[in-house]
This record gives sequence, C-alpha cells and structure tokens, in this order.
Amino acid sequence: VSMEIAQAAKLSGASRLIRVNINSEKFRARLFGITDFLNPRDHDKIHEFFVIVELSQGGVNYSFECIGSVALMQVAFQSTHTSVNPPITIVAGVPSGPGTIDTDPVKLLFSHALKGTILGGYKPSQLHELVEKYIRKVLV
Repeated sequence: VSMEIAQAAKLSGASRLIRVNINSEKFRARLFGITDFLNPRDHDKIHEFFVIVELSQGGVNYSFECIGSVALMQVAFQSTHTSVNPPITIVAGVPSGPGTIDTDPVKLLFSHALKGTILGGYKPSQLHELVEKYIRKVLV
C-alpha cells in the first residue's frame, strides 16, 4: 500500500516524500518518488516523529500509516505541522487489535484530521478507473 500512496502523492504534486521502514531493502523506493528514508531502529522510538518534523522543516502536510501499527499511527499523527492549513493523517493499515493513540490535543485545536480508509477511498465500482490508469502506465 505504501508504494501506491507514494505514487499518488507524487502524481498530486508532492515535492518531498519521507518513508519510514525498518527494512533497508525497501529504501530502493526512489523509483516511486520517495526522497527521504527513515529507519526507526536508528532512532529513539520516543523521538521518531521529531526526526520527521526536522526533515520536513516543521512537520508534514499529509501522513499515512500503512501497516496497522498503533504506535506508528501515533508517530504519523505527531509528525504533522501545526499551521494555518490543517494537516491530515490517513490510516490505511489494519490494526491487529484495539489500541490507543496518545496525542497532543493542541493539534486538534488546529483542525488536524485523523482519518481511516479502505481501498484508498475508492468504491469497489470505481476500481476499473485504477486498472485503466495502470494500463495507460499512469500508475506503475
């Protein structure tokens, strides 16, 4: 799912894409537009989101969590900026069970949105559009 999100972000005009992954093999994702890589094992878990905020000079506009880790959902939410344009965190990974996301409530005051999605927000009846884009090589 994360590579599809990277492609969609690139097609939407994103200039910087930060990928977080513990598998350094997956850092070959530059083909998909990824500009920066972060291996959480190289950082103190408490401060992962600070690294992303620093890399992005204040926080990202959009963050996505794709593997279903409640801890990473929290990192994604905390990695966004706090400014005039409300940032959005989208959860696309299915968690293995219930969990709690602790966050800074000030983010909520700045209209930060936390959303979940299945099929990227597409309805099953719209999947043919994705197939057509793949055939036309708009999506790889």
